Amino acid sequence: MAGGPYAQWWMGKDRSDRSETWWAFKKAVSTSLGSVAFGSLLVTAIEVFAFIARGGVRVAEEALIRKDDIYPNTQCSWLLHWIEKMVEYFNKYVYIKIGVEEFTLGYWPAARETLRFFCGKNRKNRTGLTAILGDSIVGLAMHTMCIANALLAAALTWVYSTMVDGTAKVDDWWDWLILLYSFILALNVGLVLTSALEAGVSTIIVCLDDSPEHLKQRNPEFYRHLTTNKHFENYRSLLSERPDNSKAP
Repeated sequence: MAGGPYAQWWMGKDRSDRSETWWAFKKAVSTSLGSVAFGSLLVTAIEVFAFIARGGVRVAEEALIRKDDIYPNTQCSWLLHWIEKMVEYFNKYVYIKIGVEEFTLGYWPAARETLRFFCGKNRKNRTGLTAILGDSIVGLAMHTMCIANALLAAALTWVYSTMVDGTAKVDDWWDWLILLYSFILALNVGLVLTSALEAGVSTIIVCLDDSPEHLKQRNPEFYRHLTTNKHFENYRSLLSERPDNSKAP
């Protein structure tokens, strides 16, 4: 759903007389509900197979089967878990692609476009995949910031309860629960807020591949910086790797 509002802003189609988030939500639960359900079905099917594989490992361990017999089941369980995470990550960009196209694409057309973005036209130069892997640092930085913010909230809670307002201190056991509660609360609030920013970053990457000309129109200075600075080489490759302008001579 996040792909819709960010894409509307990128293309300059955002309107002041409507909420872009509410518009995207209505589209996601109406015309694109089948695509969302199908993507979730794929993940659920893999989770079922992984659950069966893990159950087989537990049954083998309880039956005291030799470790050599358990090892293949363990490998199968790990492989299914890895595939599950990859499908979830792929579905994330499929849903973003659907939102970027204003919820007019089905799941399979969006999946093909996402696969093209990941692999690129030239298999020796997977610039889309390289850009996304580099962009994953943003998620790591945001999660680290959320943890630091939660630790700060817990520290401030401890300072307030012990130094500012002594009446807030009950006993050691209760104080630890209050600190744990403040940490979890601050962490969850931070993760919710930064998840929207992280989705926006991912959407911008897809929009940069889909229609970079809008960036040139809305922010020509940043577009020039993106095309000339060597530190943005992966993203600059997205600008040049356009399917419509790549016909062989």
